[in-house]
Amino acid sequence: MTKLERIRLATDEDFGRFRELTESQDGFELKYNKKGVQVYAKLSDDSPVKIIKVHSEFNCAASVVYDLLHDDDYRKTWDKFMKASFIHCHLDATNDICYYCTKMPGPIANRDLVFRRSWKVADDESEYMILNSSCHHRDLALDKKNIRAISLISGFRLIPKSDKSCMFTYVTHADPRGSLPKWLVNTVATSSGPKLIATMQKAASTYASWKQAHRPDFKPWRNPEQLTTPLLPASEWDAVQEGADEEDAAADAAAAGEADVAVSQDAVTAELDGADDDN
Repeated sequence: MTKLERIRLATDEDFGRFRELTESQDGFELKYNKKGVQVYAKLSDDSPVKIIKVHSEFNCAASVVYDLLHDDDYRKTWDKFMKASFIHCHLDATNDICYYCTKMPGPIANRDLVFRRSWKVADDESEYMILNSSCHHRDLALDKKNIRAISLISGFRLIPKSDKSCMFTYVTHADPRGSLPKWLVNTVATSSGPKLIATMQKAASTYASWKQAHRPDFKPWRNPEQLTTPLLPASEWDAVQEGADEEDAAADAAAAGEADVAVSQDAVTAELDGADDDN
């Protein structure tokens, strides 16, 4: 059983480790290299699920991509896999607790996540980072209709190249749990990289015009005085995590009890392709 991280604020060391992960080639194997998109995979000591890294140059300003990654309202227009997504509370101006549920293809149970999200922008805006990892919050209990997935570490790093371009790196190490064979999880995660880039490129190209018509000045990730979610004070962090081990064990049991699904890589990727065609 993977032990969930305790609720806490992200540190400079956390961002430093994530930066190293985006830059490191140690143990990473190049799986895809076409049309300016590179996808790497790395074996992990923590999980049978591989660490996936996707790298590409975007023809869009880093600040714009950063904003669209934060904007849940805009995400509803481009994320065809999102069933539900919301910010439950914030810990401070740059850390919050979020919920996300993703629609899975065919007969596979939907997956959901509860995670702490943290972000950091360099003072000179030469680097933008958003990272997350799973945590427990008693108000976001298991839903029997879903399988509770785990994000060990996932995130984005953006480096400006010019006023109209940036380097985009996405890293994910997430276990969907359940009956899906890990070879299929690893293969589909790798093959999804180019599709993610295509989707994000398209979303980035229209975000500025969309935002201009949808509360253009509302950016609580940049302006904490605009935050509307409740603050979870540090004095309550331990209390909301009570029962974390028990719930995680229950999530493991529920995942293990998921009916075996006879699904092939081709069937899953076909559904992924279909979702991309909708974008």
